[in-house]
Amino acid sequence: MKISDFVEQVEVLMANPAASQPSFAVQLHPLVIMNISDHWTRIKAQEGSSKQVLGVILGTQQGRNLEIENSFELATLEVEDQLVLDLDYLNAKEVRYKQVFPDLDVLGWYTTGTYPEPSPVDLHVHKQVLARSENPLLLKLVPMSAQHSDLPVTMYESLIDLKGSSSPRLLFLQTTYSIVTEEAERIGIDHVARMASTDAIGESSAAADPLLAQFGAIKMLHSRIKIILAFLAGWSASQVDSTVIYWHGFISSNARMFRWWHSWECSHVRLSQSTSLCPSSMLFMTVAPQLQGECGVCCFKEDPTGGGRSSISAALEKPDQHKLV
Repeated sequence: MKISDFVEQVEVLMANPAASQPSFAVQLHPLVIMNISDHWTRIKAQEGSSKQVLGVILGTQQGRNLEIENSFELATLEVEDQLVLDLDYLNAKEVRYKQVFPDLDVLGWYTTGTYPEPSPVDLHVHKQVLARSENPLLLKLVPMSAQHSDLPVTMYESLIDLKGSSSPRLLFLQTTYSIVTEEAERIGIDHVARMASTDAIGESSAAADPLLAQFGAIKMLHSRIKIILAFLAGWSASQVDSTVIYWHGFISSNARMFRWWHSWECSHVRLSQSTSLCPSSMLFMTVAPQLQGECGVCCFKEDPTGGGRSSISAALEKPDQHKLV
């Protein structure tokens, strides 16, 4: 006989932790706590008030050792002021997670609340989970608690007590847990903690810097567009026509001015090149007559070093030291 067959007849009691020993050794990954906290924070930001959130915890089981590694959110419906789990959503979500994490199984569910003890709403939801999974764990997070000096996370193990009563009773036994992490998980948590501490002291985070830059650019663009719209709104139709005609003529003349300026620049460059040739031309005209013979023929004298250069070349280089041949 399955538990789900008589789950509606179960009497819910809180077990005494001192008189009962936990059945499992539970190891909890920080990723699960971060997922629950993120789930609660998003719902609060969207709806503007604190609201109870529900989800499923996933992990592995080896004998009496349970390791909770991941979680996902649950969809709920309100029927006669009672929370009812959307089992179709739960089954579809579990199938998708199985494709990505084939080693993880559903170990229980999580919720949030004001107090660490299970509330009547928690017990009602737990009965629905019992109809699907035997002996599920309940992980409860108290996000707004100021009494906890450590993690505000309480974990319960559900037990079926068949002794001492005519009807079975459902007992909640508070279970101790230990925090375990992996290398990649520690790096991610450290990064999130650094970003949170940066935001707490009022500095901008790495994700906010580019957004702030884009916001400033968009804000400036918006202000400029408003100025243009206000400027255009203050014009009359006649002013617009006359202004358009004026700017059209100015742009056309500016195009002609560009062509004239380009022609002037080209002429200026050519003039500079011609001017740079004048000193050499003047030097040649000064030295060449001195090198001419009586018959009007230039005489050449070989370079004593055997280089074969003419006297004209030497005279052009050192006109003061050159002598006539």
